[in-house]
Amino acid sequence: MLPRRKSRILALCMLYALDMQRTDDLAVSARVENIFSRPFPQSVTDYARSLVTSVVRNAESIDELIFRHTHNWDKERIAMVDRQIMRIAICEFSFKRSAPAVVAINEAVGGAPNFGTAGTGRGVPSVLV
Repeated sequence: MLPRRKSRILALCMLYALDMQRTDDLAVSARVENIFSRPFPQSVTDYARSLVTSVVRNAESIDELIFRHTHNWDKERIAMVDRQIMRIAICEFSFKRSAPAVVAINEAVGGAPNFGTAGTGRGVPSVLV
């Protein structure tokens, strides 16, 4: 598995933990990072941490972009995992500019069914593309 893909998965775990605890306290994500990051090289955890920090700092703007493309959908109706997958992708190509949009979207669309709900395979691409 490629290092950036591992970083995205680790970031997804960290963001999911923040969402479950209904907080944007990065100390929570640091505790999750300590649990999940042991088997990963430092470069993977560094990129995951930078993704999480950027998503948390830009969450309001990212969510605005997401909900601009979800017509008649309430924020609470989007599964947490799906929302975090979309946040990571949008963050990568809009805020961090660390990956071309096509790469970030392909990673989100390709990985979403592995982590999300039954409808993730349709929902994530319909918003990101």
